[in-house]
Amino acid sequence: MKLGKLKIGIMSKNVFLGVSLLSAAFSNNAVAIEPSAAQLQMFQSLPKSQQESLIKQYAPGVVPSNSGQVVELNQQDVTAEPVIEQRNVDADVNQSLQVKEAQKSIDNADLEERQVSTAIEDEIKPFGYDLFAGTPSTFAPLANAPVPADYIVGPGDSLNVQIYGAENEFYTLQIDREGSIQLPKVGPLQVAGMRFNKAAQLIESQIARAVIGVDVNVTAGALRSIRVFVLGDVFKPGAYVVSGLSTMSNALLSSGGIKTIGSLRNIQLKRQGKVISTLDLYDFLLKGDMSKDVSLQDGDVLFVPTLQKTITVAGEVKRPAIYELKYEKTLADVVALAGGFTQDASPSHSKLERIRTDGYREVKDVNLRSNAVMQQAIKNGDAVRVLASVDEYKDIVLVNGSVSRPGEYQWRQGLRIADLFKGQASDEFLARTDLEHVFIKREVGLERNIQILMVDLKQAITDSLSGQNIALQARDELLILNFDDNRVDVLKPWVAELKNQAKQDRLAEVISVVGSVNYPGEYPYVQGMSVADLLSVAGGASLTSMEKALLKRENAYNRKVSALLIGLNSELNLKAQPMDELIILDANVTVENSGSSSIKSGNPHVKVEELLKRLHEQSTAKSPAQIVSVEGFVKYPGEYPLTKQMSALDLIELAGGFAESAYTLDGEIVSRNIDKKDQKLKVLNQIIALDEKSLSNLQLQSLDSLVVKRKPDWSEKSTVTLEGEVKFPGTYVLKEQETLAELIQRAGGFTKQAFVSGTVLQRQTLLEKQGEELDKMRYQLESILAQSNVSKKSSISAEASEQLSKIIQQANQAKATGRLSLVNSDSDYNVAFSKVYLKDQDKVLVPSEPRTVAVIGEVFASQTFNFDDNMMASDYIQMAGGPNNLADMERAYIVKASGRVVPFQQSGFFYASASSEIEQGDVIVVPMDVEKLQTIELWKEVATIAGQIGLALASFKTVGVF
Repeated sequence: MKLGKLKIGIMSKNVFLGVSLLSAAFSNNAVAIEPSAAQLQMFQSLPKSQQESLIKQYAPGVVPSNSGQVVELNQQDVTAEPVIEQRNVDADVNQSLQVKEAQKSIDNADLEERQVSTAIEDEIKPFGYDLFAGTPSTFAPLANAPVPADYIVGPGDSLNVQIYGAENEFYTLQIDREGSIQLPKVGPLQVAGMRFNKAAQLIESQIARAVIGVDVNVTAGALRSIRVFVLGDVFKPGAYVVSGLSTMSNALLSSGGIKTIGSLRNIQLKRQGKVISTLDLYDFLLKGDMSKDVSLQDGDVLFVPTLQKTITVAGEVKRPAIYELKYEKTLADVVALAGGFTQDASPSHSKLERIRTDGYREVKDVNLRSNAVMQQAIKNGDAVRVLASVDEYKDIVLVNGSVSRPGEYQWRQGLRIADLFKGQASDEFLARTDLEHVFIKREVGLERNIQILMVDLKQAITDSLSGQNIALQARDELLILNFDDNRVDVLKPWVAELKNQAKQDRLAEVISVVGSVNYPGEYPYVQGMSVADLLSVAGGASLTSMEKALLKRENAYNRKVSALLIGLNSELNLKAQPMDELIILDANVTVENSGSSSIKSGNPHVKVEELLKRLHEQSTAKSPAQIVSVEGFVKYPGEYPLTKQMSALDLIELAGGFAESAYTLDGEIVSRNIDKKDQKLKVLNQIIALDEKSLSNLQLQSLDSLVVKRKPDWSEKSTVTLEGEVKFPGTYVLKEQETLAELIQRAGGFTKQAFVSGTVLQRQTLLEKQGEELDKMRYQLESILAQSNVSKKSSISAEASEQLSKIIQQANQAKATGRLSLVNSDSDYNVAFSKVYLKDQDKVLVPSEPRTVAVIGEVFASQTFNFDDNMMASDYIQMAGGPNNLADMERAYIVKASGRVVPFQQSGFFYASASSEIEQGDVIVVPMDVEKLQTIELWKEVATIAGQIGLALASFKTVGVF
């Protein structure tokens, strides 16, 4: 039914307006409706001033008319469902005193330095209230919903009556204010207050009695709207117009739901001042039972009281929440309310938080697996927290590493390590498994610190009665290594755990080995292990290791370090201690040749330097650094840690032994002592014999220095390579002050094909120097070219630019020869060679007769020609096409096969001259005319470089063999 514009012209109608506004006072979304007689009477009994105040407050702009004038008021469609605003249940929760109470921490005043968190986490919310959050209007009953048989019909309802048979008629009959319908051919019929099915039966019987031969079908038409009040702790209390089919839950949804301080379990439906039904929403939420969700009638009051008793259930239950108590009396009832325990729950480790009578909180440990405890009574405000089970295994043994079936195994009392491996070795272990070094991680003490054990699994399996077949404990973890794995990386997590559990007065139970072993790195310390055990785990010493090793040891209390000398062929039974570091020196590795920083970090000699640094840092005036040194001709001279009862022989062995050049008859020991009286430094030296017995009897003291001299007249081996036309070419060891002539004589002399004048001597130092000079010239040319390109003052001609590009091209082609000129004033080469002294790494080439002459430089075609005795230099230049436009014939020259440079002898005109004699192997060079480079800045430097490059090209052309 719709209300349009209401026209009110008398005071009684104004009273209707006031009552309607009064109904609206309960809800901003309520719809004004026609008041009942009782409401009119109530409003009229109020003083006039109060009536006006109500109208003014709830309907501003609408004033009752005392003069009888008409007042118009637009009303909404009463069948339209009011829109309910979205609301945040969490915000509502935060404002609730109940939740604030639940979020308090347990008082820790009596717990002494131990904080016990409250049983209620922040995310625990009251149960069931989010059902109403953000209720849309479509939750109202639909107009075309089927009418239940027990629906009470009343004024405003419409009934559809269809008659068919002898007559066919259809009527829509509305129940009037007196509760009657005007039934055609029958008359008025009283149906108000009857159930729908009874009213239908009455209509059918009355028509059947009045009309013969017809059947009747009665259905519900448009239903009346009813007015109900939703009051108490609801989101929007007030009066609501709802469908006549509405139930208690429909009205709650229309009001936006229940506040978190309202009761979900004691929702009362009041009719004519009496409670006719009580709705417990937990029956619907937990059981799906809505049997007590009764239909509403006009004028009903739905009241939501404030909740009284609550309990919080948190932790490992299926529905952690704050619950309202009604029938629940025991812990069992509460757990059932929360849906029971989760699969991860540990009910035996639960907490009960309760507020005592003195206002303090207390926490009790409760075992919810006990039936007796579950029957314990609960109180308002209690909080139950069910802890989770420990996310760890208990009675297991873990096997990892090089095994076929890694994982967890059941532990039992008396289980031994061999019992885990009952099959064949080929079935149990992977290929290349190291069965002799199996590590076991074991938890010890209340702190559950780890302890590492090591067993020989191979022996344990083959001999079950051996001491290696140890009994396992629960939660032991076995790690079986493989020879193909980097065992240091595999053990790194365990080593990290051992380091983390170290204390100020307790060293980390870690031990390390660096240097010449197969698997250098850090390892877990095993109680009772020896240096031999450590060396065995690390794969043993390599073939290049020295006979002596150093063991760095750290004191747990003052953290000072000391060094022990270990013989790798003896003394390996020494017991190791935590944080020991075994340094095994390698005869082939030094600090200088260790390479990259990553290699240096594992270099034993670098570790020795780090140890020496620690010894220097911890030295004092009363306690000098425990360091000795060896100088001179040993393999690795330098400083070394002073070990207990260290002899001079020990120091020599640590230094790698005597060098090949060492003078081993006697040496010198230099001692530095501080005079106790005057604190002056006294340096004493003593000549000592260097035989093994004398060295072993000499005990060293702090800061002693052993000096080993070199053999008299000792020199290192020098070699020279001789190639070409000699009878016995090859590599020769030089004698002291040996000449080239002597070397050629040792090699059997020249062959018949030898071109003696073209003999080339290449020296390494000259080769390096010439290479550096060429690089320097290339850089200078590129700089000059770049400077000329950007300079605004220089204007380079095309010809000059071409010349400069050509010079740069020649510079890139030029190569260093390292040639030492053998030319002197002697015409006899044998005499000249006797004055040339050879050096280490020299290379000598005696070429065969070349029978060629080359022309290079500024000619049209640089070429090599067959040698002709009758041809002069000018002839060869002509054969090369003659000089080009860049040639400078005045500066032309000849590079002889011997390396000597001879300038052209000009005849006064052109360039030809018969006096320019040519020999086989000569190179004729026609240089560039540098006068044409004057347009280039720094042209003189370019000209000089060009000349040097031309000479380098000619020399390389002459040598052409290295």
